[in-house]
Amino acid sequence: MISQPLVAIGLSVTLLLTACGRTSSDQPPAEPPPDKSPPPVASTSANVAAPNDCNAKIDASAAANILGVPNVSAIPYRGHSQMSPDNMDLLPCGYADASPNPMGPTLQYDIYTPQASDIESVYNSGEENHPNMEKFPTQVGMGSAGWVSPGDSDLGFNAYIVFRTATNVFRIRASGLPSADAAEKAVLKIASMM
Repeated sequence: MISQPLVAIGLSVTLLLTACGRTSSDQPPAEPPPDKSPPPVASTSANVAAPNDCNAKIDASAAANILGVPNVSAIPYRGHSQMSPDNMDLLPCGYADASPNPMGPTLQYDIYTPQASDIESVYNSGEENHPNMEKFPTQVGMGSAGWVSPGDSDLGFNAYIVFRTATNVFRIRASGLPSADAAEKAVLKIASMM
């Protein structure tokens, strides 16, 4: 006759093995059958990768020419995003010198598409906060302003332009260029391509 404690231990071992996916015969659990359902169909929702709209504006060859370097690398494409006010569309783009120099020149441009009632305030917000930068003349779009300054730690010159059209606000930055004149020309050239 089997004693009560041994039956209880046997039952406990069986329950423990079952919880771990094992049986008392110590065989691994059976593999689930392979999924034979058809692959998911692509949709047109926001989670589907969009084409790179940045390259439609300025390609790598043009960016390298503007920066005065032989080759550039695109800043990783993040696509369109929504931000305030009123779910305004934002498309950030840019290129950097592809040389091993981590301080090589870069250019970045952000394209904002606010509602018509918000264009002026979005444009004006780009005109603020440019301490230690010298303003330079711009004549781009329906309103524009530009600034230039030496870079941090003698890393060339930086220029910044903000301008607006009837439907968009553009913010353009060029950094690490060899002179103030080169930085100004770079942002003005990018602006003319928008």
